[in-house]
Amino acid sequence: MTRITARRRLAAAGVLGTALAATLTFAAPARADSTVDMILWQNCQQQSSASLSFDATQLNWLDGTTLRWSAGIGKDCGTNVQVQIRENTRQSNDNPQTISLGWGGNRTIASSAGVIPVRSLSWSVWLLHPLGSKAIGTAAVNIQYPQGPLPNGQTSFTASDGGVATRRAFVQAVETPGATVKVAANVTLNLSGLEDVRLAPNVQIIGDRTAANPLGPLVFTDTMPKQLFHVPAYTDPSQERITGLRLRGGASSDPFDNMGDEDSNGVLIEKPNVEIGFNEMYLWRGTAVQVLDCDDCDPKRNLITRDNGNTIRVHDNYIHHDQHPTGDIGGGHGAGYGVAVDHGAYVLVDRNVFDYNRHSMTAGGQDGTGYRFYRNLILPNGGVNSHVSSTHAIDVHGSNKDDSYQSGQAGEYFDVEYNTVWNIHDNAIKLRGTPTDKMEVHNNVYAHCGLFTTSAGCFTNAAIRVNETGMSESNDVLTTFGADPDDARTTCDFDGDGVNDTFHATRITWWFQSSRLGGRYIYLNQSTAAGSAVTLGDKNSDGLCDVTANGQVFASDPNVTIGLGQWTSVPFLVTNSDAIARTALQQAGLNLGTVTIVPSTVTKGTVLDQSQHFNYIRPKGTAVNLTESGGGVLVPDVVGSWKADALAAISGAGLTNDTPSEQNTCVDPGQVFQQSPKAGTLVQPGATVHISVATCIKPGGGGGTPK
Repeated sequence: MTRITARRRLAAAGVLGTALAATLTFAAPARADSTVDMILWQNCQQQSSASLSFDATQLNWLDGTTLRWSAGIGKDCGTNVQVQIRENTRQSNDNPQTISLGWGGNRTIASSAGVIPVRSLSWSVWLLHPLGSKAIGTAAVNIQYPQGPLPNGQTSFTASDGGVATRRAFVQAVETPGATVKVAANVTLNLSGLEDVRLAPNVQIIGDRTAANPLGPLVFTDTMPKQLFHVPAYTDPSQERITGLRLRGGASSDPFDNMGDEDSNGVLIEKPNVEIGFNEMYLWRGTAVQVLDCDDCDPKRNLITRDNGNTIRVHDNYIHHDQHPTGDIGGGHGAGYGVAVDHGAYVLVDRNVFDYNRHSMTAGGQDGTGYRFYRNLILPNGGVNSHVSSTHAIDVHGSNKDDSYQSGQAGEYFDVEYNTVWNIHDNAIKLRGTPTDKMEVHNNVYAHCGLFTTSAGCFTNAAIRVNETGMSESNDVLTTFGADPDDARTTCDFDGDGVNDTFHATRITWWFQSSRLGGRYIYLNQSTAAGSAVTLGDKNSDGLCDVTANGQVFASDPNVTIGLGQWTSVPFLVTNSDAIARTALQQAGLNLGTVTIVPSTVTKGTVLDQSQHFNYIRPKGTAVNLTESGGGVLVPDVVGSWKADALAAISGAGLTNDTPSEQNTCVDPGQVFQQSPKAGTLVQPGATVHISVATCIKPGGGGGTPK
């Protein structure tokens, strides 16, 4: 029986004319549960029909067309029947495009709308009822997707906007061997509709970051591809890289909106020598990064081995909100992984931050499978398996399907070291079966209150669970997250934005929360030092916070704290002309901020002061403010001078005068006894100097005459 719910429910869905299953649900104004309701619903289906057509059925990706429909809705279709046009996606939670045609029957509907289909799918007119659903009219559309290579032998491309032409050219560039594909920091690229975009050999996709856009460009899809990007199994040597992107999938931040049999992955890798680094990867209901070989194929591929597995490196990423529970109470298909490795592949995963993933790291139990998982930080959230159960963070599957992969062979070799796990919803690590070699677990820090077992009063599961055998463990540490007052402090600036960042010493690694990146954790160093053993401050005068532990200074690396290649050193600008200073800023990748003009005897236009400070390390695009000379004149001393001589001195200095004041003092008549501004004051050329002159006019006439 279909349950009415406001939450999107999963249903198997066909494509190209296959009707959605009757498990489609919706928010209905009334509940149908009687025999009469069933009869009326059956009559409604029999009485209703529709026609649907596209003006153009062959379209290039991102082209629009007109969708036309005419529908007669039967008289027995009550107010709890919704009429809707929608794409027939693989699952109903695949974010289909929809057009609502209202509620209730005994009516005729005919109209049209402009649409931009991005997937080669059929669309249907649907009757949606609490007891089921039925398509009463269908039309199909086919999408032609862009293909590489770039024209005219080009091997470089920059996406400087998110327009249609740019998005098409981006796909061509990614599919061009040897291409360097850059995405400007302020760009949003909507790749909805694309699936399995294949990186050609030696392609690099590089997202820019600036002070104005420190998070980098957003590349996203809303259409749940099996995988958005794919690095396929090239047999000739090559190296591919994806860096600096915000790579967003189409899943929901509510894990229970992501259930079903279909997964959606960010990047699929099937070869060695691939780097995925310094990205934010989120909302993938399958896995953000999947690595697989084909050791169980016939013939075996065996491109990725234990020996070369370290050349597939997933590092310094923020991977979060990749969630896919097994069901409301479990028992179904689950996914939602940060990084997954399967079918005989290996991967090196280091210095990443994981949060809100079902498993942060997982591996299949197939022969020859393994991973190395070093210096990662797993934050407190995630592990949602159902409404009634949570699951572990670091996972190795067994190969026994009969008990949900909880036993049997569990891959080959796994090494888990120097990680911090603050997620205590379930075990930190679970080895479900037995590896052909072993699983090494050493020098990790857990927020759990027991290692393999828990004692009375413990409110967490044990940190480690081993279903069979095959684990070697040593030197792991149990702590309580947030209990140590020195484990977090906010005293200085690591990322060069002028705002103090929070530093964390986890007892095995150091991190800071970058204010530039909205509080994202950034890796600093591997160290057990914490508390009073650690002091913070800028020790090398580069404007970035450094860490001193046990007398040794660990200087911040701007490639890490700011971003690889996204930083620059502020040049010395003082004493240079305005033109030279502007050129130097441009060459350094910095922006000119405010220019304040002040009077000065120094040549007009000369830089007198700068902020940011010389030699500071700052993000590219940071604004540098200048103080410049507007030129200046020292006011001459004319007090005691005769009036005519004073006016001549003022004029000779390049200044002006207004009408002098006179005061009948009879003291040195004709001489200046006061001036404003005072002598020696620095003023702009042409400034006005006012003088006061003494006179002596006695009652009845006579007296001195000013000269």
